Amino acid sequence: MSDLSAFIDESGSHRSLDPNTYMLGAAIYNSEAALKASAAMQSLLLPGQTKVHWHDEDERRRLKLVNEVARLEGLGLIVVRNGLPGEKDERRRRLCGERMYYELQQNGVRNAVFESRGPADDRRDRTHLDSLKARKQITGSFRVDHLAGKAEPLLWVPDIFCGALSQARTGNMVYVELLSAKLDIISLDA
Repeated sequence: MSDLSAFIDESGSHRSLDPNTYMLGAAIYNSEAALKASAAMQSLLLPGQTKVHWHDEDERRRLKLVNEVARLEGLGLIVVRNGLPGEKDERRRRLCGERMYYELQQNGVRNAVFESRGPADDRRDRTHLDSLKARKQITGSFRVDHLAGKAEPLLWVPDIFCGALSQARTGNMVYVELLSAKLDIISLDA
């Protein structure tokens, strides 16, 4: 039995430079690597911060965050939806989620933890997973939980992955190149 877990966060990209883009990023760890990565991420908090968030960081800090994530064990996966104008984010999330669940399950992950978006949205995620299980696209052993971002430092890692990819999609390849050895990217075109 696999002890791999995935920690998943969502992101958009730069609205004017990379419109209609939606990303789900996952950081994948076994239990031992997860403990080490969690402690490492917690140590990166600045005074007054409750969580690390890419959008709130300057370029120097982003480089530090990416270098820390690059040296940790574990892998990353990002599923990107290159959507159509007017396509709803929930549709993009469902499409990314379907592919994400499939890829995670194929790689032995049995548990995924999403950053919570609130009770209604979290329920929507679980309902979507239940429908995929009912259609036999995902097996019954795969489970999804939700936690607040500030409660789980491993949720900060996929935020960093998505931030690095967003930068690459708008011309700054530095961050994603530093993560390239541990990061797989899957694009879903409309």
